[in-house]
Amino acid sequence: PTYEKHFAAMAPPEFLRLWREGRKGSVSDAQFVHENAMPEALYFLLSGEVAVRQHGRELARLGAGSFVAEMSLLTGERTTADVFALGTVEYLAWPAATLARLRTRNPMLWSKVQSVLGHDLVEKIRRAQDVGGVSGGGVSAGGASGDVAGS
Repeated sequence: PTYEKHFAAMAPPEFLRLWREGRKGSVSDAQFVHENAMPEALYFLLSGEVAVRQHGRELARLGAGSFVAEMSLLTGERTTADVFALGTVEYLAWPAATLARLRTRNPMLWSKVQSVLGHDLVEKIRRAQDVGGVSGGGVSAGGASGDVAGS
C-alpha cells in the first residue's frame, strides 16, 4: 500500500529506483530536524510518530506515510521547525546530495518526486483545516511550517 498511497505518480520501476536510493534509519526520543538549518535529508516516516515544533510550540504530529523536511529540500530554504521523534521512529531518508544528483541527472523522475511531495503537502493542509492543526498533523518540518506546510 505504500506505493499506491504515496508514490502512485511514479511508474513502479521509478518508485523502486527511488526507494533503493533511500537509507533506512531510526531515531528514538530525539530531535532529528533542527529549526533554521539546511536539512540533511528528506525523510519518509515508516513507523512511529513525530512532533513538529516551532519556537517550542507544537504545530503538528506526523505519523507513518508522512514526509519530513520536504519543503526545505524543494525550496532550498532553511527549515522553520524542529522535529522530535516521540518514541522510536523508523524512516527512509534520501540525503540532500542524492536528491540534488537526481534533480540533475533525471529531471523527469525529479518532477514525479515533486508531484509526490506536493500531494503530501496537500494532505497535510487538508488535515490542518479539518482538525485545526496540532492534532491533525497539518504541518511538516521545514521551509514554511508557520505557513501550514513547513518541511
